[in-house]
Amino acid sequence: MLTVESLAKELGGRPILTSVSFSIERGEVLGVVGPNGSGKTTLLRLISGDLRPGAGRVMLPPGATVVSLAQGYPGHGDTLVADLFPACFPSAMAEKLERLAAQIAGPAHSPKLADEYDALLSQLSSASTGFDLPAGWAALMLRGIEPATPAGRLSGGS
Repeated sequence: MLTVESLAKELGGRPILTSVSFSIERGEVLGVVGPNGSGKTTLLRLISGDLRPGAGRVMLPPGATVVSLAQGYPGHGDTLVADLFPACFPSAMAEKLERLAAQIAGPAHSPKLADEYDALLSQLSSASTGFDLPAGWAALMLRGIEPATPAGRLSGGS
């Protein structure tokens, strides 16, 4: 169980979080929702240990690991999430492989297409993602996201 107890944090002398407490049981999924500037990222950075709280504490079970996906992919706002995280979308990956194979077999074949095909095949076989995040973690974070969604439409995506 993850337990957050009386967590508080100030940034630049401004209180961001005050007396935040909750617990999450193993297997539960939590959404952190709120307007910009309300402290969502600060809370997640406190839970992951990237920031130290001003007060309170975060308690994790022994052996637990916290993984966070950084906000933003500069220069990738128009890139589809299936292209950024191909191992999370195996069907989209297979379709792209088929499309590339057909292009390679056609008259407009280029070494660039072959390189792209090889890179995609390598990602598929190693089950990694475009940003070296284990597929299971990224898949959990991308649950309910359509493969054709541009990264810029995600929070912090562009």
